Amino acid sequence: RNGPLSVGVDIGRCRDLTVMWVLEREGEVLVTRGVRESVGEPFRDQYRALRELLSLREVARCCIDAGGIGMALAEAAVDEFGGSRVEPVTFTAAVKDELANRLRLRVEERTIRIPADEAIRNDWHSVRRSVTTAGPSRYEAARSGGGHADRFWAACLAVRAAGQSAGVIEHLRGPSLRFGREGIW
Repeated sequence: RNGPLSVGVDIGRCRDLTVMWVLEREGEVLVTRGVRESVGEPFRDQYRALRELLSLREVARCCIDAGGIGMALAEAAVDEFGGSRVEPVTFTAAVKDELANRLRLRVEERTIRIPADEAIRNDWHSVRRSVTTAGPSRYEAARSGGGHADRFWAACLAVRAAGQSAGVIEHLRGPSLRFGREGIW
């Protein structure tokens, strides 16, 4: 490893996979260095694997699925490794749209390298985007024996972890500021 590592974790248990996706930054390119998948694994074993991964000094940041059953693992990881290193992410329509668009741009720009693996390819291709008139796009994937687009979402979270910002930058417009001629001004 030469560059910092970023980790994305999508939590599952019985019907879905738990996937830990590890990216290394090489200049502008993100290279997949590891993909860990498990199904039916007890949460204590999932956390043990996550702790082992986050204990590596090279891991700069981790984004972890904090919705539903992932909430407890995300909270434990933040408590142990700090909020600046571990970001809990709750999947909403807007968050999914942002995550999927970041990954799509990386793929289109050819600045991400992924394993040549049929399960990963099928998982990524299982995601369907539908445009809504009321807001962000919706992303859905059919549930199969190989998961529920878990590899895709773990990769999305890893790309977010590798990014500079932790979210969308918002801009608010208000009245011009007026400074009084009192005090230190």
